[in-house]
Amino acid sequence: WANAKATIQNAVWGVPAGDTVFIAEGTYNQTFSVSDGQTILGGYNATTGVRDIEQYVTILDGTNKGKYIIVKYDAPPTSPIVIDGLTFQNAIHTQWGGGAIYMRDNMTVSNCHIINCQGGNAGAIFIDHNSSATVPALVSNCIIELCSAGSSSAAIYNDNGIIENCIIRGCTGPAGAIYNKAGSIVRNCLLHNNTLTGTWPDAAVYNKGQMINCTVCNNYGSEYPGVHSESDVINCVFWGNQNPSDFSDAPTYINGAGSSHNVADAGFGKSSAYLSTTLNVNNLDPAGPNFRNPTNFVGAPTDAGQIAAMQNADFSLTNASVPLLDLGTATGAPATDIDGVTRPQANGIDIGAYEFDPNATIVHVTGLDIVQDTIKVIVGQSGTLSVIITPANANNKRVLWTIDNTSIATISNGAVTGVSIGETIAHAVSQENSAIGDEAIVVILPVPPVKYPDEYYAADSLYHIEIARSEERRVGKECR
Repeated sequence: WANAKATIQNAVWGVPAGDTVFIAEGTYNQTFSVSDGQTILGGYNATTGVRDIEQYVTILDGTNKGKYIIVKYDAPPTSPIVIDGLTFQNAIHTQWGGGAIYMRDNMTVSNCHIINCQGGNAGAIFIDHNSSATVPALVSNCIIELCSAGSSSAAIYNDNGIIENCIIRGCTGPAGAIYNKAGSIVRNCLLHNNTLTGTWPDAAVYNKGQMINCTVCNNYGSEYPGVHSESDVINCVFWGNQNPSDFSDAPTYINGAGSSHNVADAGFGKSSAYLSTTLNVNNLDPAGPNFRNPTNFVGAPTDAGQIAAMQNADFSLTNASVPLLDLGTATGAPATDIDGVTRPQANGIDIGAYEFDPNATIVHVTGLDIVQDTIKVIVGQSGTLSVIITPANANNKRVLWTIDNTSIATISNGAVTGVSIGETIAHAVSQENSAIGDEAIVVILPVPPVKYPDEYYAADSLYHIEIARSEERRVGKECR
């Protein structure tokens, strides 16, 4: 480390195929290209050389760069390229390609976090495919959030690549959060709270390839926010996805001939693609999915509280997730789930990205924190209180909500609705241990007066002047 290069690009240029670039923790406002056979690793302590990507975070910041942070130019590498353990943020690339990474066949991006990036065709990653390539690109164990795109895909444009064990959340854009082209695979992925509007079909996944064991929840889209697929969808769950009330189709459309063993709260297409389309919209209903701690809002977050709720949501299964347990097919199912749990754990494959382990060690709740100290809501409108449960892997993350004065506001699953002007207190306690809880101030405000733009008053004034002049002319004529 004493002889570290001044820039990442200098380090990459000095590394031959088969060698590795080690990047210490810190924030780097740099972009660079990669070459055949290189491995790029982040997450190092520059003093000790110890690697821990969660403790020693390596951030590649694209602020004011106007281009990809990492790109492989010209053609797929002849020897594999690996990029692992990096955080990408604030990249903006408005031309063809992804916001943070332009990758090709025979490349792997793994254990990375991509946040707040914007791209022309993909908010985070653009996978380019060469028809002569034999080794697909792989995106694995990544979190992609709060990214956006001008066209094609809010998060990933996938041409003949594999996307697995990834979480995609809070992204916005047209067509799909993932555009999964023919020959491409999405498996063991969680897609939730994305907003897809502007270009048909506005789906969490616009699927022309394969989609296996995915959990797709609480996405909003102008047409098919769950999925739009003319190809194979297997062992997936679709819940809480919403489209506009004036759009008549269900939010999930699956019509691929090889599709089977899917569960949705509303879906259409090929009937044989579904085990059920009647999953209850109430998470805790016996006929509902009974996820550990799903978000309580639909679409991308709109404030800091919703962002925190999204990032701390848990869509893993419980022993009450009866409509999803043991009902999947082993055909094509990954050997492990999104968290690395071996499949199956009981009598069959579970539906979705998570496999329920009935023998897992019970982890108890030790803390509960309401993100907002105060929430202000207008009479007749709603806002969302969000909680963070610790530890993150606690088994029972369910929360019980109450409010002191229901004549001022009501609360349901954290959603506060204003009833009348005033102030009251909302309380949240752990279902597992009611001694663990928190409270927040709820302020209900009056409906603000309507404020018209200055142009309205100017036009209104001219209108009344003209009326007055017309009246004067009328009276003058009558006098004559």
